[in-house]
Amino acid sequence: MATCATIGQAAGTAAAIAIRENTGPRGVYEHHLRELQETLMDDDCYLPFDRRTSPNLTQRAAYTSEAPDAENLRNGFDRPIGGQDNGWTGNPGTAVTVSFPRAEHVRRVRLIFDSDLNRTTLPEEVASNNRPTRSSYLKNAKPTYVPKTMVRDFRLEARNAQGQWQIVKEISGNYQRRVILPLDLRTQAIRLVPLATWGAADCHIFSFEVG
Repeated sequence: MATCATIGQAAGTAAAIAIRENTGPRGVYEHHLRELQETLMDDDCYLPFDRRTSPNLTQRAAYTSEAPDAENLRNGFDRPIGGQDNGWTGNPGTAVTVSFPRAEHVRRVRLIFDSDLNRTTLPEEVASNNRPTRSSYLKNAKPTYVPKTMVRDFRLEARNAQGQWQIVKEISGNYQRRVILPLDLRTQAIRLVPLATWGAADCHIFSFEVG
């Protein structure tokens, strides 16, 4: 089942909560279970049949884009589940804008990019063995690579008091699925502009949340 790392992550997170609250495993289960679940899901640990709760600021915002399905970026599911994609797809350069009725203090942006969990873009040999990352290779083995669906370059822009867009973060060469961007700004709108992937024609994103 390949769940060893997931179980270890859950145990370690529960232990951290137990230490902070001066309690034991049962205390975490009885009084802090939902916090444990939300913390794990925020860290991109998949809990089947559970939906992650978006930050209040994300829930109050309006999501717009020239490409459809921008609402999927805050639906609490960060991967395809069954026949539901749960993502947003746009051409490179197509923005997703998150706006508020009035200026808000934005402290964090959480992004989840598409790491090709279903192994559709990896070499056949790697995909069939379900091991996209290996510690070693046979000499004749095909090397793996960053999933083509991963967003490589992107920028984050915020609208200032004069109504102009200003770049607040610009990232090149990203290879991480989960990206947390600490911020400290007041704005009435913030937008994500994916610029390039590692090979896919379109940019596919599962989460863009502000808090």
